[in-house]
Amino acid sequence: MKAVIQILISNVNVATQSKSDPSFKAALQECKERGIPIVLCTSRTFEETQEVRYTMGITDPFIVENGGAIYFRKGCFSATDIPCESKGDYQKIGLGIPHAQTVLFLSLIKKLVPSEIIGFSDMPASDLANESGLSKVQVRKAQLREYDEPFKIIGNARSALERIERTVRGSGFKLIQGERYHHLLGGSDQGRAIAVLRRLYQDCYGTPLLAALGNSASDGPVLANVDRPMILPTSDGRHYPRFVQQLPEPARTSIHKAKNLVHALSDMVRDWEQCHAL
Repeated sequence: MKAVIQILISNVNVATQSKSDPSFKAALQECKERGIPIVLCTSRTFEETQEVRYTMGITDPFIVENGGAIYFRKGCFSATDIPCESKGDYQKIGLGIPHAQTVLFLSLIKKLVPSEIIGFSDMPASDLANESGLSKVQVRKAQLREYDEPFKIIGNARSALERIERTVRGSGFKLIQGERYHHLLGGSDQGRAIAVLRRLYQDCYGTPLLAALGNSASDGPVLANVDRPMILPTSDGRHYPRFVQQLPEPARTSIHKAKNLVHALSDMVRDWEQCHAL
């Protein structure tokens, strides 16, 4: 009988918020020592996420571009029959509509929506660096997209977003709204990627118990598709995000409110110890 394994899923922003905190580093190390996979699930590209993984010292699978693809080291899931393709030392399961088609659809949206819409692909690296605070090297990594296309709206964003929502409805594409940039993607989302990740671990290692950390509405599809959804408080440390009320059952009522990131990681370690004590 295959073992029951625990997997921690986190978005990159959550995972890097406390990277300079010694207590976070210690909690992260405890997860590593117990073999708890730490899966990053992010809107960032392969190249951007690689940089974060290197900084954190983790080698586990990761999900990029809002569920566009799952990457993992070659041989990690050798027992699965899910089709994969190679990319250097990695294998990839592509789930999203290719970036070129996404950009083409965004160009159609630009014609239908009477607002100025500027995609990442249209922005000079120097302008994007000045606007985002990223270095030029980081901007180049952010623009190496395979699936989704971030974009910004000049002018009345609320009205434009409503028009875009109506335009993408039934098209196979979807809109993810952000604070500064929004994302257009098609064919997949983070929830579908989590389902595929669950199948990979089930095929190769055992029954997975998935836990996820979130702190924004964009984490909703992940939290709705794991066994133990966990949210972190807002930046003031006193309140929890309101988007939780929009989550479907059972995630809405079973969500765990962690005090902070270190507390959440410690809970994972305690659960691991209890599971392996049985």
